[in-house]
Amino acid sequence: MKYLLTLLCLLLAHTFVPAQDATNLRISAADDAYDIQENVSIKTRDGAFLSATVVRSLGKIEPLPAVLFYTTYDQGARDSAIGKKAVDKGYVGIVAYARGIRTNLNSYTPYEHEGDDIYDLIDWISKQAWCNGKVGMYGGSYTGFAQWAAVKHIHPALKTIVPQVAVMPGYDTPMENNVCASALCLRWPNDRLSDQRLPQDIYTRWYASGSSYRSLDTLAGAPNRIFQKWLQHPAYDEYWRSLRPTPAEFSRVNIPVLTTTGYYDGAQIGAIEYLKLHYKYNRHANHYLAIGPYDHPGAQRNPAPNLMGYNIDPVAIVKQSRFRNDGRSLPEGSNGLCRDG
Repeated sequence: MKYLLTLLCLLLAHTFVPAQDATNLRISAADDAYDIQENVSIKTRDGAFLSATVVRSLGKIEPLPAVLFYTTYDQGARDSAIGKKAVDKGYVGIVAYARGIRTNLNSYTPYEHEGDDIYDLIDWISKQAWCNGKVGMYGGSYTGFAQWAAVKHIHPALKTIVPQVAVMPGYDTPMENNVCASALCLRWPNDRLSDQRLPQDIYTRWYASGSSYRSLDTLAGAPNRIFQKWLQHPAYDEYWRSLRPTPAEFSRVNIPVLTTTGYYDGAQIGAIEYLKLHYKYNRHANHYLAIGPYDHPGAQRNPAPNLMGYNIDPVAIVKQSRFRNDGRSLPEGSNGLCRDG
């Protein structure tokens, strides 16, 4: 049996990529070394279809564990690079998209379907001839949230999660303490549903108009159903609470978990809240936390040496090789995702 973070070492080595940015990935082998399946269609239990990219090592026939990166961001052909990095470490790499992304945006509703949809995704992955029945997940921000949604109804094939800077809907995004964050309440859903950016002066015009906040999307000429729905839930009510694991669901999360966040991460309060709730309802939780002087992007990948004018102590600039080496000294975990079982 390998050590607890066999998969985590993979994820925190060179696959440490935020959901929003894959532009800096370096591919270590030629494209002809990979078997890449784009736009794989996976049917959910309620008849919806999810799109995925599956990347395998060309010529490999033995079943391998799979690394699932579930995202709400469509970055086109660049997304295959995420899968390639998993393949380079001896895994099958899957990039799967939230319901409606790459399929039909009319069915896109952020946060609401992840629990059931990811269960169905993992079920499909675990039954493929190229998978040995073991699946791990990683990624940050929305992708971090998705992993906590996945453990609401945890699939037996899911062996570990690495929620990085995980947002907690309604708690830290798109609003915090009942106050909407302008960039998250309207701009974010607008950018998911439309190729047209909001006018740069929209908030100045809205303020000058004296109109209600609810009219902001109409004033921008971009009516948005997601924005309007979120405004119906200004408090952290049952709508938002239902998106995170319940106490009973947290109590059943016994797989290894690694949370990463930063002192300057806007999602820190959500990431820490997941940790606190996990330990509150599962006293034997196998949950690790990595936190340091990082912002939202920095806690998902290599931290910047200078953050907002502050020179970070070199000790805190943890290179990915450090995670790989330090993983050898961590306790063993019975559910670790191991290539050889």
